[in-house]
Amino acid sequence: MLCQPGHMITKWTKNKNGKPGSSSVSDEFEIDWGTYMSSHNDVVYVKLDVRGSKGQGKKAIYRHIGGVEVQDQIAVLRHLLDNLKFLDETRVAVWGWGYGGYVATMILGSQQDVFKCGISVSPITDWLLY
Repeated sequence: MLCQPGHMITKWTKNKNGKPGSSSVSDEFEIDWGTYMSSHNDVVYVKLDVRGSKGQGKKAIYRHIGGVEVQDQIAVLRHLLDNLKFLDETRVAVWGWGYGGYVATMILGSQQDVFKCGISVSPITDWLLY
């Protein structure tokens, strides 16, 4: 989680390329969009490796794509909002592209009402073409 002390917005991401079996959390140094947003704006930027991500096993998502990944991200966000009082629950967004865009769309359509904004870039819309 990247943030400056006292910041009041949270942005959310799952994976860089979004596909199952990939990982977004790393010990490697990188400067990316999330680094920029958290260092120059009032943004907390969170990256997660949820069930189905590299190192988390694929059993949970086998034949259940778009299920536990969505549940995991919503559960972590609720935990963060409950425990980090500097986060503003009215200004929470999710974004992703490719498979991550599909997951972002699934989160927004989940009726959980925790994310207030979403960006879905090139989401998977036809599984026959994936």
